[in-house]
Amino acid sequence: MGEEQITGYQLRDIFDENKSIEVVKKKLLHKVATNLLYLKGQAKDKEDVDEEEKKKDDKDVPDVDIEAMLKGLGLGECLPKLKEHEIAELEMFFQLEDDKIIELLEIKTEGKKLRFKDKMKEVKDKHEKAKAKKETKDDLSEVVTETFELLKRRSSILF
Repeated sequence: MGEEQITGYQLRDIFDENKSIEVVKKKLLHKVATNLLYLKGQAKDKEDVDEEEKKKDDKDVPDVDIEAMLKGLGLGECLPKLKEHEIAELEMFFQLEDDKIIELLEIKTEGKKLRFKDKMKEVKDKHEKAKAKKETKDDLSEVVTETFELLKRRSSILF
């Protein structure tokens, strides 16, 4: 890149994507700063960032404190079994079927089994709803941004 700080291809992409002068200025400044950080080895490639996001998405498990959940259900005696069977981590715990977890934790009474299954269903449903809400919110924000950009372009033509 040398002292130019931005390539012709990057400049062309910025102009093709944006028509507003303010947006172009912001994009240019951002691209120059990113290129400088990249040259210093402090910035991550877009591919690296995408891989990190995929890893986060792969960990698609509810964010709940397993120990607190078990204590709340009156299953405090099952906590040593979590560590014994190496299922204390969220990813491992939620990969297993409810019946398998009940078997590993050695939950004997039917009432406790039923409460555990109900709680697991509640936690999983809550997680699915939150995930769907997040996806809907992301889609909506993209539409709003696109609409706002379109309105800005149209208003700049009128004035």
